[in-house]
Amino acid sequence: MSSLSSLPKDTLLADVEALRAALASAPVTDAQQKALYQCERLAAAVQSSHSEALRFAAFTVNKAVRDHAAEWPPEVAARMQKIREMLEGAGLDLAK
Repeated sequence: MSSLSSLPKDTLLADVEALRAALASAPVTDAQQKALYQCERLAAAVQSSHSEALRFAAFTVNKAVRDHAAEWPPEVAARMQKIREMLEGAGLDLAK
């Protein structure tokens, strides 16, 4: 298991931005707006290397994507899966 400090920030930030862009192309709903907000929080947490904020934002975005995947473009779920795999590979458990 790796640690969050070993995550490549630039890669993760690019993936979060790609997720944000995919979400922005979805129909505007409360859920979509909340997910976009949490993407911003996730990017800020990555920038500041704040592990608990990163975990919370990633968990929240992941849950929104899981709950609304049928309503959003397939790219949203694909982008979140890539982020989830990277974070879980660093030891972050998004199931808690």
